[in-house]
Amino acid sequence: MRGSYLCPHCRALLNPHEEIILLLFRDDAKHLVAFSPRVGDYTIHKSGNIHFEEGEVAEFLCPACHVSLSSKVAGDLGEILKEDDGIVTRINFSRTYGKKATFVIGEGEVEGFGPDAPTYQEMNWFGESRFPGEGQI
Repeated sequence: MRGSYLCPHCRALLNPHEEIILLLFRDDAKHLVAFSPRVGDYTIHKSGNIHFEEGEVAEFLCPACHVSLSSKVAGDLGEILKEDDGIVTRINFSRTYGKKATFVIGEGEVEGFGPDAPTYQEMNWFGESRFPGEGQI
């Protein structure tokens, strides 16, 4: 396994084997969803027969603490952490079905992946949040 993906709230390991496992909250039900750990690979494995509509925004939760993984930077992004050789980076990803954008945010730099990443080029990744009361990221 290359790197550990973690919940930004409770630091639970989200990729106990290889795939990143998140909890999807939808229609008052919770479903497990697995994602590829490779940045830029948008393969999804879903439990049950969940169907997504193009443009639908998903609500992902940590499977351990059940706290929302919505990003403080943008409401339509999710956020988890990645630890690799003691270095922790933030991973922001689109929660909108059909939109392919992932960002690796490290020490003073942001690397975007996916065809929809340019739509976020004006984001303030390191400053104050757009949301009142959130403070520094």
